[in-house]
Amino acid sequence: MVRAKSAAAKKATVEQLYFRSDSAYLCLLLNRRTRSIRVIDFRAGALPAKRLYIQSVATQEKVEKVITLVEKDEVSSWTRVGFVREGTIPGFYKRSDGHLCGCVIGDKTASIEVSDESAKLTERTINAAKKAAEDIPEKIKGASVRTATEKDALSARDAAWKKNAAFGSFDMFGRDAQRIYYDTSVRRSKTNYISAEFQDCFGHALVEVLRLPTSENETLAVAAALRVLAENLQDRGIVATFAFAPNDNVEIGTAFAAAGYRKTGLLAQGILDGNGGRTDAILWTHKYVEYRCDNCDHEFEREQRITEKPLKKCPSCGKDKSRRMITGGSFILKGGGWESDLYSGPSNRSKSAAKSDGKSGDSGSTPSTSSSESSSKSDSKSSASSKPDSKSKSDA
Repeated sequence: MVRAKSAAAKKATVEQLYFRSDSAYLCLLLNRRTRSIRVIDFRAGALPAKRLYIQSVATQEKVEKVITLVEKDEVSSWTRVGFVREGTIPGFYKRSDGHLCGCVIGDKTASIEVSDESAKLTERTINAAKKAAEDIPEKIKGASVRTATEKDALSARDAAWKKNAAFGSFDMFGRDAQRIYYDTSVRRSKTNYISAEFQDCFGHALVEVLRLPTSENETLAVAAALRVLAENLQDRGIVATFAFAPNDNVEIGTAFAAAGYRKTGLLAQGILDGNGGRTDAILWTHKYVEYRCDNCDHEFEREQRITEKPLKKCPSCGKDKSRRMITGGSFILKGGGWESDLYSGPSNRSKSAAKSDGKSGDSGSTPSTSSSESSSKSDSKSSASSKPDSKSKSDA
C-alpha cells in the first residue's frame, strides 16, 4: 500500500499547466528534469497576473529558468513583467522570426541578465569554435550516423542522466510535435545520440545532443549527425533549427559551427551545468536557404553555404527558374560595441524591446506526459480551463 501511494504521488517529468482568466490564458510546459518552464501565451498583453502565476509555479516546483517565444510586437509585453529579450530564432514561424524572452527566477522581480564577463567568454568560445570548424571536412571519414529508435535513445538518455553526464533531455519542448533520433560515432568514439523535435505547421525544429563531446572524434561525430539531421529535416519542410549549448564549451560549439549554425542569442543561466547548477547558454540557430520557382511558384529550402552558387533547377517542375529569396533572418553587427543580437551590451538588452503590443506568437510542440489546469477569473476567481477557443499562431 505504501509503495502504491508513493508511485501515485510521483509527478510527471514534463507537465502542462494552464492558467485562465478573463484577460489571460497561458500554458506552462513545466520540465522537472531541467528545472525550467516554457510559457505558451494564447492572449497578448502585459499583465501582472501572468508573472504572479509563473512565479508561484516556479517557486513551488523549484524552477530556475522560464522562457517564452513570441513575435516581435509582443516582446515589450514580457519585458514589462520582468522578462529579458535574450535572442532570436530566424524563421521560427517560417515567414517571421521568433523572439526569445527569458527570466531567471529569484527573490527580485527583475530577472538576472548575462554579465559582461560571460558575454566576453561567449565570444571567445565562438571564435575558437569557428576556427576549429574550418578544419572539419565536408565528408567526415569514419563517421557512422544511423536512425535510432525512440526506445534506444530514451534508454541511453535515462542511463546518462543517472550518471549526471547528460546534456540533452529529449523531453517535450512544445505541443503537438514529432521527434526523430540518430545515434552517431566516429571510429572508436563512444556512441552519442542526437534528436530533433519539429512541428510541421511552423517549420522549425529544436535540436538536442545527448552528451557534450569531450574529444576530437566525438566532436566530429556530432557534426556529422547534425548534417545528416539537416537533410532529413529539410525533406520534411523544416526551414529553421535551433539549439542551446553551454557558453564555455568549444567542442559542442565547433560541431554546431561546422554544421552551419551561428549564435543569435545568449540566455542567462539557460541550461543545467551537469553539477546541479546552471550556466549561461548560447542560442545556436540555422536558417536554411529558401528558393522560389518563377515557373510554378514552388517554394523549397536547401542547406547551403552563403558562398555557394544559387540553385537553378526546380525540384517540382524541373525548369531552371528557381531563384534564391531574401528571407527574414537576422544578421550580425561586428565590433566591440555591439552584441550579435543587435544590442549594444548586456545592460541595454531590456531597454531595446519593441514598444507595441500585438498578438502572441509562441508555438507548441509535443504531446505531454500529463496535464493539469489552474485557472482564475478576474485574476482571482477560478473558472474552467480548456484548450484555446480558436486556432491562432500561438497554437497550431
